[in-house]
Amino acid sequence: MSRPVKHLYKFDDFSVDVTERVLLRDGEIVPLTQKAFDVLLALVERSGQIVEKDVLILKVWPDSFVEEGNLTQNIYTLRKVLGQTPEGGGYIVTIPRRGYRFAASVRELQKEEENQVDELAYAAPRGNDEGSTEIRGLFENAEKTESEIDDPAAAEFLDFSSNDRTIGSTVGSQTIPSREAPIHSPTSAGGQQGWVSQHKTAAMVSLIVLLIAAASVASFRFIGQSWLEAGTAREPPRKMTVNALTTTGNIACAAVSPDGNFVAYATADKPQLSSLWIEHPSTSTRRTIIPQAEVRYHALTFSPDGSYVYFVALTKDIPGRTLYRVSVLGGPTKKMLEKVETGISFSPDGRQFAFRRSLNERRLSMLIVAQVDGSGEREVATVRFPETFYDPT
Repeated sequence: MSRPVKHLYKFDDFSVDVTERVLLRDGEIVPLTQKAFDVLLALVERSGQIVEKDVLILKVWPDSFVEEGNLTQNIYTLRKVLGQTPEGGGYIVTIPRRGYRFAASVRELQKEEENQVDELAYAAPRGNDEGSTEIRGLFENAEKTESEIDDPAAAEFLDFSSNDRTIGSTVGSQTIPSREAPIHSPTSAGGQQGWVSQHKTAAMVSLIVLLIAAASVASFRFIGQSWLEAGTAREPPRKMTVNALTTTGNIACAAVSPDGNFVAYATADKPQLSSLWIEHPSTSTRRTIIPQAEVRYHALTFSPDGSYVYFVALTKDIPGRTLYRVSVLGGPTKKMLEKVETGISFSPDGRQFAFRRSLNERRLSMLIVAQVDGSGEREVATVRFPETFYDPT
């Protein structure tokens, strides 16, 4: 049976037990509210990185909309509980107008809980204690050479060059065979009959083993196939429930956050008018993150950490499709890149994204990679029409 595994984050005298959801200091539980623990865990998981306030609020209060004051109060509580680092600074550093950063060095551990483990023990042969002691002594000295033995009698016992030595030693009422038993040559006197007998026995044993192996393989295939057929026959059909998130019938495009907790979608409210929404399906709560405007949304993508929504839009002010970014909590949009024909796809480390750009006048289709902030744009590959790159998303 596998042991339970505890997930821990350790820094200085503290341990954040993710499994038990408690904060420990020198092994003692430090009282914390559940929300304060969630805030601490979110910061510790990204130790050394800036965690923006919007991200913290969404992670700690995913089912409701709260004010920034709730986060500030929990940060104040954590600072009071943690105190100062050994260097005299605070564990949680405020980054003005952005968020917070956990300053201490953190180690992540996967630790098996201490359970009683059965140990294998080698039982000594039955008999008196003296015999058992001598048996252990023989095995301990089995690797010694003659030059390592001070006792002449023991040296004579281990004289492997002697053909007349006694094979074995009697201890109590038991005989312990030597590890260097004589090898009978088929040409030696009196050894021919034993050699033939041994080979006949070996041949019979080999034949029996082959027969048992063949029978085992046949039985395994028959029984295994029967189990598979029986399991397939007993497995009930899987049920799938489909729920409608909206009933307006005017959804232009949508995207699901990486953790599956949120859905962003654009609505075509009126001709040339659209708005961008974010919804929490579990609670059916939603709100507008970009109000109604003269814009057409074509592709939505969440950032890897779920804090932003990237979207490609067509506006009356800029010819061609343009890539923008907006916080999941709403607020001002940021223009990223122009001439973006498709949605974007993030690299595994979240530092870059890829998209397609088409130059109709030159009849070219290009695969472009840029940094997450829109800088460092570069062409990865180019093809000529009618060939093209499909949407990388």
